[in-house]
Amino acid sequence: MQWSPEISEAMKRGMEPLIPKTGNSPDDVIQFVLDETAARAVFRAKGDPDELKETIDAPFTPLGSVVPGALHNQEIVDEYTLNEYWSPAVEALYEYIRNNAAIICGEFAGKESPWEWEDD
Repeated sequence: MQWSPEISEAMKRGMEPLIPKTGNSPDDVIQFVLDETAARAVFRAKGDPDELKETIDAPFTPLGSVVPGALHNQEIVDEYTLNEYWSPAVEALYEYIRNNAAIICGEFAGKESPWEWEDD
């Protein structure tokens, strides 16, 4: 998906220093984080934009399953540090997803990424 440059830059800044594995760029890493987070969020919301707005930051977040889990499993990054800019970047991402829930659900329809989480 084409994410807003502000979101991509905020996420990159929040993960500095960000050292990707050979063959990948920092932008590739951020694209993976954003796309995989959205795919997992759409899966969790069952493709429903209203549900996506409600569940994007519910416990066991899609983003929390991507960073660090999926990020390391995909062997796309050598090193990164979640720094003081990470929390504001996450909040900006959640706001962006809520404001664009229908577009994101449409973009990731059929591309959902199943994952396990626990709901109360």
